Amino acid sequence: MIAGSGSSGAWDKIVSRQAEYAQRVSVAGRDIGPPPPIANVERRESCRWSLLRFGQVYHPEVCYLEPSEDQLEMIGMIEQSIRYGALYAFAMPRGSGKSSWCRIALHWAISFAHTEYAFLIGATATKAVEAIDSIKTWCRFNLEWAADFPEISHAAISLGGIAMKASGQLCCGRSTQIVWEKERIVLPVVPPPPNDPVNSAAEFAPTAGIVLGVAGLTGDGIRGSLFTHPTGRLVRPSFVLLDDPQTDESAASDRQNDVREALVAGAVLGMAGPDKTIAAVMPCTKIKPNDMACRILDRTRNPLWRGTCRQMLKSMPKNLSAWDRYFEVYAANCIDNPDDLSPANDYFREHEDELTEGAVASWPQRHKPNE
Repeated sequence: MIAGSGSSGAWDKIVSRQAEYAQRVSVAGRDIGPPPPIANVERRESCRWSLLRFGQVYHPEVCYLEPSEDQLEMIGMIEQSIRYGALYAFAMPRGSGKSSWCRIALHWAISFAHTEYAFLIGATATKAVEAIDSIKTWCRFNLEWAADFPEISHAAISLGGIAMKASGQLCCGRSTQIVWEKERIVLPVVPPPPNDPVNSAAEFAPTAGIVLGVAGLTGDGIRGSLFTHPTGRLVRPSFVLLDDPQTDESAASDRQNDVREALVAGAVLGMAGPDKTIAAVMPCTKIKPNDMACRILDRTRNPLWRGTCRQMLKSMPKNLSAWDRYFEVYAANCIDNPDDLSPANDYFREHEDELTEGAVASWPQRHKPNE
């Protein structure tokens, strides 16, 4: 028997009700609700204008040693560039915390909306992605920070690490417009926390729509950095951080040094657009004479950059021949019994005054008790 028109109408109503119910369930499941209150307003506000304080409070696993004078100078340069705009380049030895502080600086900048669009450039695309992965992890699993910055963490945690959920995420019925991609994140468009001491009456948190992008220096991401903001505006990076943007291989090649220097002078400094001035910081390591880092640090060759160099030792030991004798003892010890360096250590202690006279370390707090 064929159903009549009345039966068809009833069936359409059933289907419509089921679709509406499924839509309500779907929306309810995707709606994360408003951000919760800030856990510790005083702790958060104490870091607003201090990158050093932010690192020590929210990243103690990285900033557990007292910073050296050179590190304080580096931190100050990064902070000044983010807040006021400048081009800084500084060379420091490997292991000086450059990359760690670069990532912390970006985390600080987006947390307090100190920049609308930050961009990190690594020596390779892999290094750049590692950096943004660190920041994405902090946004989800750094408990103290997440509790104090719910306007970011609430939406980030709700994704559960599944980037595909970003496009459907809602907050109070509106799309959060959060982006959680491999090489770019866009912070959620959500109301401010109810106890935000600065912006609680605003419709959206100041961090809404802030962009963080990354790319390798020689990749396509630099020229493709233009982004459509959730408001519909086209935005370009206003702050760029070049994190040690050369490799051992590129530093040994004149051609690659030429290419990378040209990219920094052209594509990177032009990322803000033809009528804008970009702020940038480049912590780097000198690897070879006249490599890309050496060239950018040369104020005569690149006067736009304020280049400075720092060494592992501020001054060398007076008696270098004493060190020659020590290295002979150390080498012999390594050959005879590499598992027990007591003889070499005993020799060092016996001649410590002679060996260390005149030497000044740039970061004495880094000295290990067993060294």
